[in-house]
Amino acid sequence: MMKRILLYLYMVLPLLLNGCSDRNDPYEPLTGENTQISFSLKVENMHTRSGEDLSEIIDHLEVLVFEDTYGYTYRTTAEKGEQGNQYSIRLRPGDVDVTLLMIANHTDFQELEIGDSTGDIQEALLHPFPAEGLNLIPMYGEVSISGGINSETTIGEITLLRSVAAVEVSVSSEQGVREKFLLQTIQGYRVNNQIQVIPSVVDTSTWKVSNPSVPFVSESIITTSFIDAEDATEATPARMYLPEAEAPANVQSEATCLIVGGIYRGSNPSNTEVTYYRIDIRGESLLTGQVQPTGQILRNNLYRIKITDVTGPGTTHPEEADGQSIVTTISDWGDSEHPLEL
Repeated sequence: MMKRILLYLYMVLPLLLNGCSDRNDPYEPLTGENTQISFSLKVENMHTRSGEDLSEIIDHLEVLVFEDTYGYTYRTTAEKGEQGNQYSIRLRPGDVDVTLLMIANHTDFQELEIGDSTGDIQEALLHPFPAEGLNLIPMYGEVSISGGINSETTIGEITLLRSVAAVEVSVSSEQGVREKFLLQTIQGYRVNNQIQVIPSVVDTSTWKVSNPSVPFVSESIITTSFIDAEDATEATPARMYLPEAEAPANVQSEATCLIVGGIYRGSNPSNTEVTYYRIDIRGESLLTGQVQPTGQILRNNLYRIKITDVTGPGTTHPEEADGQSIVTTISDWGDSEHPLEL
């Protein structure tokens, strides 16, 4: 209640002091006169395989409009153009600076209030992460327009940042690893159940994050459904998506990790029993050699995990898995050939 009273005073006082104003009330819905503006979207450095990839899909796009110092003022839906990356939006004309937050593949805006700051929006826009994974990946982009909106306003291209990371798992084809170990499944363990759609801090010049944005209300309680990885190779690895995660103090008991299921044949090529192994996630830049803390997961990163050796069977039950019998190479995409982002 107090917040709404302050907002009311903030709107009314300028009118009382200045007598009148020709500025549109920023708190009215987008009706009457409006200007249609076209733009294009870019989901940077996409790594795709044959066919449509989940990390590419933009099913719907909402635009949150912030006018000058008033905060959040209204929301408008973007219309898709004839080309796949072309869109247009209708905005209210005015002479004040405007910031647009582009929110893709997210539909729950009930917690937003007129006058909210960008920080308020960050905290309010949460997206659930279910055990079966996402049907669409939430994405975020931002653009500022100086001098207001008119019929000559142009935007250009806007980069979208995915709100989750991707993890790809494969088995090395070298030294007979694939002959003695048959990968069957992958799943996430101790996965966060909430995604913060907009990162708390992002470098908008490079569209990279250096720290995870994990909602305060999120709990690392999700064990994801098994993903079939039987046909995974280095050329076509098994992929899954995970929310961001912080590096915990106790990696063994608290870190988000992967559980892989596979058949260890070793000297018994007829064995068919599936056992389970744990893989802890860390990101090693191929460009700088810098290693992210174990258990930390950053949005829009692609973590590549290659199983380079297996020395024995794993555990009978997934929740008991450890990494003692499995050797992996884990890296993110940090060189020119393999970009850091998805």
